[in-house]
This record gives sequence, structure tokens and C-alpha cells, in this order.
Amino acid sequence: MFADKIAVLYGCELPSGANNRRMIYGMMALFGFGFNWFGSSFRSLTKYADSDAEAAAGLGAMILGVMNVFVGVTRDLAFAAKVGMPASGIYANIVIGVFIALSGFSLWSASGSKVSFAFKMGNAVERAILYQSVVGTFFGVMMVFNADGMNAQYLSSGQYSAETVAWFGTLMGGWGSALMAQGIMGFCALGISHENSKLRMCRDFWIYNFAQLAMWQMFRIQNVVDGNTDDASAQVVNMVIAFVGLFLGATAYGTAMNKREETAKSK
Repeated sequence: MFADKIAVLYGCELPSGANNRRMIYGMMALFGFGFNWFGSSFRSLTKYADSDAEAAAGLGAMILGVMNVFVGVTRDLAFAAKVGMPASGIYANIVIGVFIALSGFSLWSASGSKVSFAFKMGNAVERAILYQSVVGTFFGVMMVFNADGMNAQYLSSGQYSAETVAWFGTLMGGWGSALMAQGIMGFCALGISHENSKLRMCRDFWIYNFAQLAMWQMFRIQNVVDGNTDDASAQVVNMVIAFVGLFLGATAYGTAMNKREETAKSK
């Protein structure tokens, strides 16, 4: 598995045991896809050279970088010591976080140093973005600042080793940083007037939720096979959240594209 190679790259090995490894593989996949999703949304807000959209993207990147530094200093260094990982890998991540934060600040400054936070649902696209922004911000804050609560929610079966719980916590911190930054960036996107940027973000959201739904379904099926009904039940909540986001985003995006086609044909 590629996840094992990542662990070796950071100078350690993953815990043994099928359940332990599946949990870490899954969290790495969710963590990685969360960052890919952020990158896609960042591109959506910078594609059309709209200053307000670029300012929102810059603020999102700045928050992502700051949160990665915060998680690295407050959580990941202790995790590295616990699992025997050289601290150099964590320091490298912190440096990357600083670079992302400075790059985001640079874009935000160059775009006028302003953002317009909004909480609105005037059309289907805005409702889809608002939903994901609320969900992302809420869960991002919980994952970064309430790791014990999230552990209790998603690892309630007690089938995982203490080392696996530590891996879960540190990966959750990084994923939560991306969710939080993405959520706040979404609120900023609601405040811009550039419709193409918002439409692309809507597309990003529904694709992300489609992947989330598939990942959590695979998690749940495996837990059911293993007889882990406690964790399987907890994952139903995530599947429902992802399905709602998928439905709102895909419906809004499809409707908006159909209207554009109809308008183009009528001209």
C-alpha cells in the first residue's frame, strides 16, 4: 500500500493488524482527498482573475497554512515522539504550512486585502455552497480542537490499538484543517458576485461529497463484515451528510448548466 510507503518516508511503520491498518489507510485517503479538494476549489476561485474571488482563495490558503502549523506544533510533534517518528518530517510539514500561509497572505494582499463573508441561500448554487461551508467549518473545528470527542464518536468499538488512535488523531488534525479552511473560504465565496467562480465551487463540492459517500460506504461495509457494528453505525451519519451535499451540489450545478444551455440556444 502507498500509505506504508508514506510511513517509511517519515521514518516509521504503521501499526500491525488488519483493523488498525484499514483505519489508517482510510484516514490517509480522506486526508489526501481533502487537500486535493481544497486545491481544486482554490483553482476555481483564481481561474477568472476576479479580485474578490482571489481574495477569498488567498484567505482560505492563509487559514490552511496557519492551521497546519498549529496542528504540527501542538499535536504532530507529540505524535511523532509517541510512534518513534523522526521530528524532521513534522518540521518539514510545518515549513510547508508556513509557505502556504505566506502564499495565501500574498494573494489576499495583492487582491485588495478584503473578503466579504456571507451567509445566504438566494439560489440553489449558493445553498449548496452554504451547506458545505457550515458542515466543513463545524467538523473542521471539532477535528482540530476536540480530538478526544471525535475519537469517542468514531472509535467507540475499542478494536484499535493505542498507536492507531494516535495515527487517527494526527491525520484527523490535518484533514480538519483543510475542512475548516475550505468552509471559511466557502463563506467568502458566497460574498462574491462572480457567478462562474461560485458555480465551479459548487461543482467541487458535489464531486467531493460523491467521493466522501463512496469512502464512508466502503468503511461501513468493511466494519459490518468485521462485526464492528458500533463504528459502522457511526459512519451512517457521515454517509447521510455526504449524500445531502452530493444531492444539493449536483442538482444545483446541473440546473445551472441546463439554464445556460437553454439561454445559449435561445439567442
